[in-house]
Amino acid sequence: MGAPELDVRLHAPTPDVVVVRVSGSVDEATSLELARRVGQQLGRAPHVVIDLQDVGSLCERSLRLLCALHRRAVATGTQLHVSADRLDVLRSLQRSGLDQLVPVRPAAELVVAGLTAMPEADRVLT
Repeated sequence: MGAPELDVRLHAPTPDVVVVRVSGSVDEATSLELARRVGQQLGRAPHVVIDLQDVGSLCERSLRLLCALHRRAVATGTQLHVSADRLDVLRSLQRSGLDQLVPVRPAAELVVAGLTAMPEADRVLT
């Protein structure tokens, strides 16, 4: 059996937003790669959306790394967002408390639409 697959793709629908689309297995073997790829986007745009719609579950390590990414995002002036609609992923985000730190929406497109509808002065963190 081969290494677990993780597919991470970047999309910048606006200059203010980078979407990190994740699919595959986010487990002990792949969570560091996810954190590295998301971490590279911090500071690139005011908003980074981690799209977990194609992820079935998150391991404990990945949740700790996402919390650490949130702290790094705050330090760089970047607002981290998460999109997820699968029950297991949403429950994991709730158990870890990450849903209290980072806005969670069911789809990345909803995050982007909400940000582009927001007045420019409100989009940038102070």
